[in-house]
Amino acid sequence: MNGTYRVFLIAGLIALGALAVACGSSTEAETPASVVQTVPVRTVAVETRDLTETLTLTGSLDPRAHVPVVAEVSARLLKVLSDEGDRVSQGTLVAVLDDTDFRLARDRAVTLPPLALPYSPEFERSLDPGRGERLMRELLRFLSEP
Repeated sequence: MNGTYRVFLIAGLIALGALAVACGSSTEAETPASVVQTVPVRTVAVETRDLTETLTLTGSLDPRAHVPVVAEVSARLLKVLSDEGDRVSQGTLVAVLDDTDFRLARDRAVTLPPLALPYSPEFERSLDPGRGERLMRELLRFLSEP
């Protein structure tokens, strides 16, 4: 047993010596001069701006409400000023109609003598009280347009 113990002891000392040589300090001649490594850097001026995020989605949209747009008069459509799906507010002009027929009717109405209708109190009572004034204001506005 003593022989086996000696073999292990010698082998352990040899391994310990080899480890000491491998981990030992190195001299200047063995290591190259220290190399300075540079890293490229790009600089940017700081500024305040909005961040934008873009999403690409696929699907279909359902409107909150369907609003039919109906012309109150019949005329030729000359120009469409809004596209389908555009947001518009009340009173926004969305199309231009040809007013030739209206101008001809106005000119005809101005040149014709007024019609004499028989007066009837029953007919007058059947009318909406404010309707006549509204129609007269609308007619005067229409006739005063160039």
